[in-house]
Formats: sequence, C-alpha cells, structure tokens
Amino acid sequence: MTIRTRSFRAYLSAAGHRNLDDRFRQLMWLWNRALCKRRQAWDRDEMSVSLYDQCKELTITREDPEWSRFAVGMQRSTLKRLDDAFGALYPRSIRRRAARPAAGGQRSPSASQCGPSGAAGAGSFWTAT
Repeated sequence: MTIRTRSFRAYLSAAGHRNLDDRFRQLMWLWNRALCKRRQAWDRDEMSVSLYDQCKELTITREDPEWSRFAVGMQRSTLKRLDDAFGALYPRSIRRRAARPAAGGQRSPSASQCGPSGAAGAGSFWTAT
C-alpha cells in the first residue's frame, strides 16, 4: 500500500502564529482535561465517561468567548480521538458497562479533581485558567 502525503506551506504573520499556537494549546489542554476526567471517573467509581457526555459539557463551556473563538469541530474531533484511543485500550466489556451514578447522584468527578479551573460557565469543567 502506498501512502501519499501532502505538505502545504503557511506563510503566517506574527498574529497568525499566535492564533495557531493558541488553537493548538487549547486542543492539547482539552485532551489532557478530558483524559484526566475519564481516568478519575474510572479510578473513583469504575464508571466510564462517554463522548456524548464530554461533548455536552463542551457545548456549555463554549458560551465562554475564549472557547467559542475556535471551530467547535476541531474541539469535538479532539474528544472523538480520545474516545477512540480509550476504546482501543480497554476491553469491550468495560466500554459497554453501564455507567452507574456516584454517591449523591453525581455522574462524574468535579473539575477541581483534575487541577485548577476558572469560573467561566458557572462550574464549567473545561474552563482554563
């Protein structure tokens, strides 16, 4: 099988470089937070966090202008890639296990357990500081 690659040169201004750097930093931060949330949900309650749950939280978080300035498709695809990676790591029986609510009816760990978070979105999980 032949794999073809294409490369495109981008001649960006200083502002373009900052914008691209901000975008990649946000996606990296989103990946790390989503990964932390999934790990803690499993370690603490032996429950899985679905892609749907994380996309729902992302939608709420996008009310913050810092998160809505980039395309939602890129952010969702980051969560999708993480979900695919988790699907490849864990056996099918664990992935299909029904998520059971934690004590007090919470279905997921709080944001404070994955490190510092800001105040945008009234308790939004994804908010960066």
